[in-house]
Amino acid sequence: MIKKLLIIICAIGTASLSLAYRLGGMSPSDFIDASPDKPMGLNSKLQVLHPDTLIKQAEHALEQDNPELAKELTLKALSKNITNGLAFAQLVAINTKKNSDYKDTEKLAQLAEVLWPAHIGVQSKLAEFWLQQHNLPKLIHAWHLIMVRAPEVHQEIYPILFKLLDFPETIEVLKSYTANPPSWWQGLLNYTATQEQALQQLRTLYELREHTLTPLTAEERSIFIYALVKNKLWEEAYFTWLAGLNEKQLQESGFIYNGSFEAIEKTPVFDWQYSNTPSIKITTAPTNGMIGQKALHLILTDRDRVDFQHISQITKLNAGVYTLTLNYRIDHMQTGEGLRWRIYCMNDKNTLLGESTALNKRSPWDVLKVDFEVPTSDCAFQIVRLEASSPFVNNHLFKGSLWFDGIQITRTQPKP
Repeated sequence: MIKKLLIIICAIGTASLSLAYRLGGMSPSDFIDASPDKPMGLNSKLQVLHPDTLIKQAEHALEQDNPELAKELTLKALSKNITNGLAFAQLVAINTKKNSDYKDTEKLAQLAEVLWPAHIGVQSKLAEFWLQQHNLPKLIHAWHLIMVRAPEVHQEIYPILFKLLDFPETIEVLKSYTANPPSWWQGLLNYTATQEQALQQLRTLYELREHTLTPLTAEERSIFIYALVKNKLWEEAYFTWLAGLNEKQLQESGFIYNGSFEAIEKTPVFDWQYSNTPSIKITTAPTNGMIGQKALHLILTDRDRVDFQHISQITKLNAGVYTLTLNYRIDHMQTGEGLRWRIYCMNDKNTLLGESTALNKRSPWDVLKVDFEVPTSDCAFQIVRLEASSPFVNNHLFKGSLWFDGIQITRTQPKP
């Protein structure tokens, strides 16, 4: 099955890579012969026949379905430089098109690899041969070298690799790249995450990395978490996020994560989510009266009416009675009904669990408390959000400076 798939989905892609390299690459012959693909004319004796020029002519001849001329030109190139790996790779390309003896062609391929192992043109030609031979390890190795040396071709190879992820043979080959992930690995994860119904393939790639001694990067974990959320697998996303926290971050975890606003590194999904706009600026900064080194600072300008919902965090609380506690300071505030902290169930009904009093006038540092109860069903995750008190647009002009610090949730009464 994988042999048929390789032929169907890879032939065009691999050939186009080779052609793209030949058309876009530069070599010494670019400065010697301005039109190497054109037939030699009366002035041919005056032209400098650099090996690269001959190879380009050979490529042109092969594209014109003239393998004999292509071979003759390639052998001339080798006569000028017997260590030219690209010439040996061109012989491989010629033999591949002619379906020549496999063993002879393999020897040529090995020579090309030994002489010029990291050359993009060499690897693109060899890839076509490995494809014809259904040699998946060699094919992926060629693509690996091409992607490392030429990042611009990633988007041509990712779709092919993605389709091959359904086959155990591909996963087995990819294992050898996971202990020390190459530069293209994260891009493959990103590409896979953007495809429809591709969570299983992404999970496979993620688990390949998870089972190595090299720790997952924050970026790899984030890609997987966002994909889980996209597929509404909140429980798995939460525990994947929790498993990725370092020792310092774990100290900031609890029913509310980083309620002190001291953590520097941003984490995905279950961290504070801020949305800055031209009329809303949200930062962390030092100020008088804060508990630690920083507090959350919200600056509002009344440029536009806005249904404020721009500070939030998703939490996971078991059924029970809780209290949201936070410190706040309002330097100044011009508004109608102001802002409130609210807690909702993340369900289809967005069930409101509790809300604070309105924040609508100047205040020194003070403590705000909200008691709420999480029900036993249909409320596995909750969202804590600062939002406009009023649902009406005429009350959505805000101007002010507010500070928040020491946000926490405590359980006050276990659920029987």
